[in-house]
Amino acid sequence: RMLVMSRRFGQAACTLAGLVYAKGDACVVMDSDLQDPPALIPEMIRKWREGNDVVYARRRSKKGENPVRSFVAHAGYRVISLLARVPIPRDTGDFRLMSSRVVKHVVRLGDSDFFLRGLTGLVGFKHAAVEYDRVTRACGTTKYNRWTGSIKVGLDGIFGFSMLPLHLILAAGAVMMAAGFFMGFAWMAVKISGRPGIPGVTAFSTVFVVFGGIQLLALGIVGQYLARIFNEVKRRPAFIVAEEHGFEQKAAAQVRLLR
Repeated sequence: RMLVMSRRFGQAACTLAGLVYAKGDACVVMDSDLQDPPALIPEMIRKWREGNDVVYARRRSKKGENPVRSFVAHAGYRVISLLARVPIPRDTGDFRLMSSRVVKHVVRLGDSDFFLRGLTGLVGFKHAAVEYDRVTRACGTTKYNRWTGSIKVGLDGIFGFSMLPLHLILAAGAVMMAAGFFMGFAWMAVKISGRPGIPGVTAFSTVFVVFGGIQLLALGIVGQYLARIFNEVKRRPAFIVAEEHGFEQKAAAQVRLLR
């Protein structure tokens, strides 16, 4: 079976399309470049038959991976796991088996920023892991920018499943306000006492620049949440299917306007 999109909607949207059209008691999501080994599927099925609704593949190693990117990804997974309010297993991708009820609930969520790793943790049920060593792609070259793609995945994992950045902004704002009041009172005390002015104009300028940077960072964090709210309220479809091949009947009527 195959779905052809009307244009390139991205990996996440195409994964969602596959889940919407999927039939059967279970569904496996995997990359088509064979970096996710199909030979692992029988073991996933065995664990699913043992009563697990989600069986995800955890990477022991990544052959041919850039050491710098590997370190960044390793650290990023741990940051996401630390900040997220739902369980997101470390060192995993989208390669996983899901029962039909998990697929149903994930599709019903209709998130515009579709982050499968977090959504399967959000819906719950029983999870299990299988481990494997990821190899290089079988052939061809990827058009996927791993650096920008990894950054987007990280942002989706953090801002889609955690309010901690907003809480940190509040705490930082309170500290900055207290520091500002303290500096203001100190300046007033010096003026009233008639003593020479407080030396260190350069130091004060540096402090103001740092505070300005913190404010811009805070605006950027708030902007990330606002952008996600904006995407949600538009309620645009996440994908548009141009052609369906191998389906017994047209499934387009079953597809809601998923954001």
